[in-house]
Amino acid sequence: MEIKLNCENRVLVQGRAVNIRGNKFTLKSEGLRIPCRVDSQIPGNFKDGDYVTIRGKLRYSNEHDSHKLIVERLSVINEVKDFVNHIAIEGYPLEIVRDDGTLSFTLRHNILNNKGEVYRCLVDCIAYSRVADRLSRFMEKEKLYLIVGELVCKDKKVKIDVEYAKDSKAIVRNVGNV
Repeated sequence: MEIKLNCENRVLVQGRAVNIRGNKFTLKSEGLRIPCRVDSQIPGNFKDGDYVTIRGKLRYSNEHDSHKLIVERLSVINEVKDFVNHIAIEGYPLEIVRDDGTLSFTLRHNILNNKGEVYRCLVDCIAYSRVADRLSRFMEKEKLYLIVGELVCKDKKVKIDVEYAKDSKAIVRNVGNV
C-alpha cells in the first residue's frame, strides 16, 4: 500500500499559557486543554497566564496515548473574547462509524520523523448533523482526505470537531493551452 508522507498538518489556535516549564506549557482555550512544546524562539516577555497565538502541528504519543502541539511560532497577544481554533490535517480514516446524526472516525496522519521512520499521528474525529450527512456520502476507509475543523477535548482526549473534508486526489482535466 502506498501512503502519502509529510501530509498537511497546520494548527492555528489561541488561548492562555499555563504551567510554563522551559520550552513546555499547557494551552487552555475554550473547550481545549493541550500540552505544547515550543520548537521556535520564545518571546522574552512570555510568562505564565499570557494569552498566545500558536502556529504549529498536532502530534500523538503512542507511549502516553495523548496529543501535544509542536509550536512553530508563538506570539503573546492581548486577551481575546473568542479564541481562534483551526486545524487542517491530511490523513486516512481507519474506521468510519455512521450513527444517527453523527459520523466518527480515527484519522491516521503520516510523516517521517527525524530518524527517517514513518510516524503516525492518530486523532479521533467527529462530525455532526449536515456535515456528517454530507461526509457519509463519500468518505471511505483508508483513502486520503484533508480534514478541517477545530480541536476539542472530550473525556480528556483531544479530538477534531470536523467542519469540512475533501479527498486529496488531484482533479485533472485536459484543457488545451493554459
